[in-house]
Amino acid sequence: MNDMENVGEGGICPTGQHIFEITETAPKTSKNNDPMIGVTFKICQGPNKGKIVWDNILLSENPESPGWNIRWRAKMFLKAIGEEHKGDSFAWDSDNWLYKKFKGTVAHEIQKEGKNKGKPKAVITGFLPLENGEEDSSIPF
Repeated sequence: MNDMENVGEGGICPTGQHIFEITETAPKTSKNNDPMIGVTFKICQGPNKGKIVWDNILLSENPESPGWNIRWRAKMFLKAIGEEHKGDSFAWDSDNWLYKKFKGTVAHEIQKEGKNKGKPKAVITGFLPLENGEEDSSIPF
């Protein structure tokens, strides 16, 4: 018999703040050839526990790339998970990100291309470190 007690109900991750855990990372390259990491974030507590948001963390090293102007987002993410985020350059090891938790603010946006064009998707618009007492006792997924 399968245990269905902890299985979520599916659907898009709701807007608002949630506590997330990083469950997967994968190296990727952006359309502009900037390095980025594909990340799977899973809500790890509350009524939406188990819902997932997929995102990319990009840190352009090229001042001519559009990604150069969103380096602040990578800095905000790295700070939220307790990774080095100061100085003029960043070195990342996404294996260190696994199972780290943070508070993320979720919004919905309409997908502009691909097979799901025109459909809403969840995006994390803000990353904050957890405060004392916010971390739950769940084990890594």
